[in-house]
Amino acid sequence: MERSIVKGIKIFSNSKFLFVIKISIAAGLLYALISFIDFQTILSAFQTADYKFFTVGIALSVIVFYMQFLRWRFLLSLISVNVPKREIVTSILIGMAAGFATPAQLGEVAGRLASHQELRKSHVAGIFILDKIYISIFTILLGIFGLTFFTERFLPNFWHSVYIYFSLILFFIILFIAIRPNIIKPLQKIFPAFIREHRFFSVVDIINSSFHSFQALILSLLTVLWYGMIIAQYYFFIHAFSSISFFDTAVGVGSVFFIKNIVLPISIGDIGIRETAAVYFFGKFGIAPAVAFNSAILTYIVNTIIPGIFGALLILKLKMKIQ
Repeated sequence: MERSIVKGIKIFSNSKFLFVIKISIAAGLLYALISFIDFQTILSAFQTADYKFFTVGIALSVIVFYMQFLRWRFLLSLISVNVPKREIVTSILIGMAAGFATPAQLGEVAGRLASHQELRKSHVAGIFILDKIYISIFTILLGIFGLTFFTERFLPNFWHSVYIYFSLILFFIILFIAIRPNIIKPLQKIFPAFIREHRFFSVVDIINSSFHSFQALILSLLTVLWYGMIIAQYYFFIHAFSSISFFDTAVGVGSVFFIKNIVLPISIGDIGIRETAAVYFFGKFGIAPAVAFNSAILTYIVNTIIPGIFGALLILKLKMKIQ
């Protein structure tokens, strides 16, 4: 009996097994969505699209990538100010490709590490963790904003006026911690000595020594701008097929990203989760399911899939050089 339990735990903790599960979830959700929406309806939406807005949405993907470049360049400057721009771009692209093809996107950190051979690996890993922490923080903040207004407007039975105060307090506490990270650094002392003295813990050295309030403010602003460009993309992609205000777009995007990144990060590349959430949340604003689906999948394609393809080509190029 014990052996069978241990064997079961090993199966479920196996990364390959989890990878298959994530692909299955993504494929199942996409199939269910397309069946629900009707593939012909999706194609018809594209045929009647206003391509001026469509083109602007695609063009914004360049700015979205540039914001990623600025964020990663800024974080790398905490380690070294001499990292070539080409190396930074290569690092982001390879990271995106490796992250998509691996369970829990663990390959992304490997891609970043492989692209910065001259830098200390623990420091690169440290700023990568910092990068993900700030994306998560502002995803939560955007989610608080989006879900607060969404619930108040569309789910009145679950809403009470006092909730707005809880939302505001939570929002500003998280924001304050984001721009004043020094106030939580002493919490590291709660870890036992054997953990703090372990060599793996050295990944936080760069955070302790080089990341303070000024750096936190810069990273926060860059992250806000990055998310702002993504919201603008959704706005223009939706306008290619339908009509929505920018504020409602921000509410919808905040809700979608909170669900897919924080609540249900259970599929490869969040495929299926993002589209399902977009259909639900934007549907409440009167956006047709096919339009919400198209906007979500288009944003994913131009921001993740296409850069990931370039990253995959760079990985192949690196392999050829090694041979």
